[in-house]
Amino acid sequence: PSNIAAHMEGGKGDVEKGFAESDAVVEFTYRTALVHQGYIEPEAETVHWHADGRIEIWANSQGMFPLRQNMSNLLKVDVSNIKVTALEVGGAFGAKNTPRITPIAAILSRKSGKPVKIVLNREEVLKATGPASGAVVTVKMGATKDGALKAAQARLVFGAGGFPGSPVLRGMQTIFACYQPEHTKVDAYDVVTNAPRVAAYRAPGATVATFCGESTMDELARAIGMDAMDFRIKNASKTGDRGVDDEEFTRIGIVEMLEAVKASDAYTRPIKKGENGWPVGRGVGIGWWPCGVGVSSARIMVNEDGGVDVAIGVVDLHGIRTGTAQVAAETLGIEADEINVHTVDTDSIPPAGNAAGSRITRSLSQAVYTAGSSIIRQMKEKMAVRFGVDVEYVEYEDGNFYARDNQDSKVSFKDAGAAVTQNGSNIVATASNDPGMRPANGYAMSVADVEIDPDTGKVQLTSFTMFQDVGRCVNPTQVENQMQGGAVQGIGWALSEEYVFDDQGLMRNASFLDYRMPTALDLPMIECVILETPADDGAFGIRGVGEPPIIPPPAAIGNAIKDAAGVRMDRLPMSPERVFAAMKERS
Repeated sequence: PSNIAAHMEGGKGDVEKGFAESDAVVEFTYRTALVHQGYIEPEAETVHWHADGRIEIWANSQGMFPLRQNMSNLLKVDVSNIKVTALEVGGAFGAKNTPRITPIAAILSRKSGKPVKIVLNREEVLKATGPASGAVVTVKMGATKDGALKAAQARLVFGAGGFPGSPVLRGMQTIFACYQPEHTKVDAYDVVTNAPRVAAYRAPGATVATFCGESTMDELARAIGMDAMDFRIKNASKTGDRGVDDEEFTRIGIVEMLEAVKASDAYTRPIKKGENGWPVGRGVGIGWWPCGVGVSSARIMVNEDGGVDVAIGVVDLHGIRTGTAQVAAETLGIEADEINVHTVDTDSIPPAGNAAGSRITRSLSQAVYTAGSSIIRQMKEKMAVRFGVDVEYVEYEDGNFYARDNQDSKVSFKDAGAAVTQNGSNIVATASNDPGMRPANGYAMSVADVEIDPDTGKVQLTSFTMFQDVGRCVNPTQVENQMQGGAVQGIGWALSEEYVFDDQGLMRNASFLDYRMPTALDLPMIECVILETPADDGAFGIRGVGEPPIIPPPAAIGNAIKDAAGVRMDRLPMSPERVFAAMKERS
């Protein structure tokens, strides 16, 4: 018997040959703890199993349709007899992808004949809903003195909790994704442990893997006496390169990001020193995420007054309705405030996937663009009759329809919509994106400045800048919100967050008082730099934004601690006790 649930391998070439050809080889083993997603709203759902067999669910979930399918599988009820209505979700970060309390509420409703609502308290959330994996990771890398990355090898062991299913595959895909070593080998193990069953957490697997990989990259740059940024630029992945899983990278701008960071004020300015004379340091880290595609659906309808309704089949976790209105407005050539966007239930629109994987804005935008283009074609057909011309002679430009060579015939979209729907005609289009779209890889980089109290080991961030390539920025405010939120979660992962168990296996910090997430008082202003390398597939070149910014902060902070105190931290979180112990051991 073994608690190894799965073993996956990836790579290319011969790493032993690469290490033999290297002028310097470094190897480190890292350990990370279980951490929670830290969403503010706990799980809260209501289910009514009606006497006629139909089930209604009001869901605190990241996806209505996947929840409906899961409930159908669990309860042996046809999906046509299950209706799911999505509620506003007060945070999820991957943890609410799968049903937890919904089946229990359904069974209790069937038993009682009444609607049943279940709301978890914070202790129940922390103990029972699934944290992110803890891991043990060994990384070995070698390079020549001129900076050629000859070999990279990793052994990733991720804890899955009581049942298989850790995100170790994503860790395997992401650990070396930003670079192109000549030889690579990655072994990934999914291991069952006596801990809570893990769940997804914003870029699952990537934050841990990147902390280990980027820490080792920094050590290797020191070993060959090369500037850490120059070393990264020399070995960076480019469009058309492949990862350890042999997946080809679509259009990316990692080199351009690295060069932008190297030239930035965040990287070149002197490190601010405090009056107390504590050690200060600066570190960088870069992370990669594949970004999902999946299916999203949208329906656009022109109302009798010429206004536009957009119904979507995905859950709005981060203001997707605002972005959708902007994309629809761009497609239709009208103003965003003329468009009403709302999420409908599973009875009202074709299926869509979870709001997960940094996929929604990109995939939904493609669906909206397709449906919007159909709306314009339909309205041209209707206006051709009114203009008395063939449809190919109807033009649409700057929000106006007109007959070619007759600018005086201009009719605004709103007036045209009102006119063509007055007689009961419908102008409606429903579309889904192509799930076979090429992925638009995401990547982000952090620059962190720290000072360290030598008497306690407490690490204080004095400056933090996040760089991210978003492909095409739909809404800068929302993009910055995602970047800052991800950065803060990564900072908490780096410095303070972990599950603490006693010798009886009981969790001892199951409250937000004791489970230490960072607050505004712990943080500097998170500066954001938005870069744009449009994706090579999909509407407007949009990339996913939500997950990449959580990935690099622990690596950047770990590298900053090394710069400040000369110690390599090999455990997360890098708590005051651990930093103090490392500094004391070094001295």
